[in-house]
Amino acid sequence: SDHTLAEWDAAEGFGGRGALRVRSTAAGDELAAGRRFDDWRLDLFPTLRLAYRLPEGLSASIRCKTPYNDWVTLGERGPEQAAQPGQVQLGNSLVGDGHWQERVLNVREAMHRVLPGIEEVTECQVFTHQPIDAGAAFWLDRVTIAANEEPG
Repeated sequence: SDHTLAEWDAAEGFGGRGALRVRSTAAGDELAAGRRFDDWRLDLFPTLRLAYRLPEGLSASIRCKTPYNDWVTLGERGPEQAAQPGQVQLGNSLVGDGHWQERVLNVREAMHRVLPGIEEVTECQVFTHQPIDAGAAFWLDRVTIAANEEPG
């Protein structure tokens, strides 16, 4: 958005060498940062890995955009997949506790829960769930796409 500033923060970082700080310059409905992709083929690279640090009390999710300009929040269910009693929701929320955390997501599987035919993603974003104040921030590091969910 117009009120988002992404900047390198050399004092932070999951690996100790700095991280991307995403900061709000004004109050707003959400804080989001992402990347566009020319050719992210989910059949070849289904996995997204990232490290993140959210302040305590702030939560976020990841959404991806299809070539048809539809946004899908990873972890959403398709209309035919209503939650059953006792069924565990796909763990897609990024919960803020002030510490660095890692997440590995099978984007292809998550997209197919909502739109089974999608095999490409054109953009991916991390976004907050709640309105934010000016100066609110979160950090991202080691964001990669990969062929599998193995650590590495």
